[in-house]
Amino acid sequence: MIETAQSVVSRLLEDENADDIKREALASGEGVDIRNLDEFTRAYIDAMFFTEDDQLRADSGNDSLGYDDISGRLAFQIHEECRKFQEDNANDLANSDLEKAGTDFWFTRNGHGTGFWDSDYWRPGERKRLTASSKKFGNMEVYVGDDGKIYGS
Repeated sequence: MIETAQSVVSRLLEDENADDIKREALASGEGVDIRNLDEFTRAYIDAMFFTEDDQLRADSGNDSLGYDDISGRLAFQIHEECRKFQEDNANDLANSDLEKAGTDFWFTRNGHGTGFWDSDYWRPGERKRLTASSKKFGNMEVYVGDDGKIYGS
């Protein structure tokens, strides 16, 4: 399994040698504008809300969760994992519908019963490669923290 953005963040936040500024930037998601993301990443987040919305709303007591409720740490993690997936799969994603790709990345990596592997949109070789690449990232569980923000693990 590849090292995910979450594991990098966790490792750096716990590293005694990392400077406080770096730890604070990673924890806050500094540099990630959750409202100004590429189409792939926005579709990924929308798919996350589609599959997890009921549980997140129940856990938070908030009926209108959205992008502003995503913690800085999760924003950084999502941004980096979506960037890495697109970078690793640039050939298969070239000239594709990035909204579909972002949605399929969320569904496939989390085993939601649909995704790259069962879509007629993708050619057979693309299906296989994109599914395998998605699975390398492992499942992402999202939850509401004590501060009412959405986090991932």
